[in-house]
Amino acid sequence: MNNKFKLTNNEKEVLRKIIEQGRVSDTEMSKEMKVSQQAVFQIRKRLENLGVIKGYMPIIDFDKLGIKMFYFAAIKVLPSLWKKMSEIEIEDKLCKIPFLFMAFRIPTEDISYLLVFGFKSIEAQEKLTKKMESELAGKMRITWSYNTSVKNMIVNNSINLVYHALEKGCTHFKESIEDIKK
Repeated sequence: MNNKFKLTNNEKEVLRKIIEQGRVSDTEMSKEMKVSQQAVFQIRKRLENLGVIKGYMPIIDFDKLGIKMFYFAAIKVLPSLWKKMSEIEIEDKLCKIPFLFMAFRIPTEDISYLLVFGFKSIEAQEKLTKKMESELAGKMRITWSYNTSVKNMIVNNSINLVYHALEKGCTHFKESIEDIKK
């Protein structure tokens, strides 16, 4: 969590309820927490104003939407492009690539960005890859890539990460490692 502020127990509880129950109303939360609806509203607004909550989004079942595979591509930005564009400009261009739904800046010698795409078919992925390779030649190169089926996705939410951030001395990781050892 950001060191500039510390969440109160009620703020942590509101955040947990939003994560667990999604579109839970302030009225419902206030009943469960035994605090006023106005208190819940103020807590939610504070979390939004602090930037802890930046929005509300659903957890999507990609397979039901016809997205059958993920394509991970490690992109190396070549010096010629760094000389022409700033990092923000490059990232803005990357974010406009079709089918992209996740991107990470990986500032290493071999990789500049890790991009994650979702496709309905291998043919769609191959078509985009060929287009990227031809249009980005001399500017960027794909250093490695990997395809996997959407059915191989194990986790599609950030709940576990948020719980670890909210809890001091969290032992979930230790407990889960002990379960694996058994």
